[in-house]
Amino acid sequence: DQVFLLDEICSPETAAMYGPGVCTVSGDAELTTGLSSDTTAVHFGPKSGELRIQLYAIRAASQPRWSLDALAAASRSEGSTLYRSISWGSCGTDCPSDPEDVQAPLSQDFQWAAVVDDLQGSSYVLSQIDALLTLRGADIDLIDIRLPGYDNSYLY
Repeated sequence: DQVFLLDEICSPETAAMYGPGVCTVSGDAELTTGLSSDTTAVHFGPKSGELRIQLYAIRAASQPRWSLDALAAASRSEGSTLYRSISWGSCGTDCPSDPEDVQAPLSQDFQWAAVVDDLQGSSYVLSQIDALLTLRGADIDLIDIRLPGYDNSYLY
């Protein structure tokens, strides 16, 4: 089973329950409607923008190993690149080192891009509001994220 997360993590209900910092955008990125009017997507404009998700909202990050894919496409003919960075924040020695950033090249066709691939997690991340997953880029439409191999119990 796949868990589709963007609607859940970036919903107004989640922000009301856990605070507005769970899912934020900055720069030339905006939360918008997805494939239908009741779904959420992120549009990264021609200047660089960021989507930040607090890792405690992705319970799979507390497991020994975890992965995350982004369903995205470039909005320009020459393609775009989606960048992923992770900071474990103030977790210290209880969490792994911050991993290297990852680049996922995108075409104009929507595709699942692996942005976290079998990464070490930590149970301490559930109490760290400053541990962040950041996706950034320009000229990209991101319509979902998923956790391969996890069910709904791995949402916040």
